[in-house]
Amino acid sequence: AESVAVRSTTPLNPTEEDETPNVLRARLFESVDLKAGKIVADAYYQVWSGNRDNLPADATSPELREQFLRSYPLHPKLLEMLTEKTASLSTFQRTRGMLRLLARTVHHVWRTQPPDAFSIHTHHMDPGFEPIRTEVNVKLGQGQYAPAVKSDVAAVAGDEPSLAQRLDEQKYPGLPPVTSYVARTVFWHTLAYGDSARGITAEQLKLSVCSPVLEPSFIEQARIQFVADSIYLDDRPGAALRFMVEPNLTMIVRRVMRD
Repeated sequence: AESVAVRSTTPLNPTEEDETPNVLRARLFESVDLKAGKIVADAYYQVWSGNRDNLPADATSPELREQFLRSYPLHPKLLEMLTEKTASLSTFQRTRGMLRLLARTVHHVWRTQPPDAFSIHTHHMDPGFEPIRTEVNVKLGQGQYAPAVKSDVAAVAGDEPSLAQRLDEQKYPGLPPVTSYVARTVFWHTLAYGDSARGITAEQLKLSVCSPVLEPSFIEQARIQFVADSIYLDDRPGAALRFMVEPNLTMIVRRVMRD
């Protein structure tokens, strides 16, 4: 049956890979200042070039800068995560799913006006924002991670703050919530099909989060503290940064001993 069908079908892809940023930008924004995009891309490239020893090799590649110009105001690592990680889930409707998630994200960023939002990063998709949380739990069917989100990433309004929120309040008052940025980025990279696809390396994490006001060394400091205290991070040797559905017993014992 497949052999017969293949001869008479015409495969169509309404959004080729290079067209996706243009489709998203046209649907999400009335207009985009591309001249400002070049200035922003140059500012990011200076950060990447000045920290090349702390970032992956692709950070200083001309291709990444070109991707930034094509996707602005969306960060290229945000689109890469959506197309390579989230899109691997059977419950994710590629372009329509991206539009739903990003529309909620743009709304939240516009409402909160974070001063460090030179572009829209993965960490701006805040699972503590109810419409985004609902998208994860209901549309994507990833409700099994709700305890990890509540404990480590972003608590529901009215509950005790999550680990990332507490660390930001204690260690970085008045600064961008870098620990929350780290936790959110790790969370979104956890949502992928297949064990090998879940998670992100420390170097790629720094590249995804860093901006003209967030140096990679600052992000690394927050990452180390978060990893030391998280209950749901995978602590197996060699594992990527990713959350598990069940709490990490080693971390629980360590936290009880410390307290």
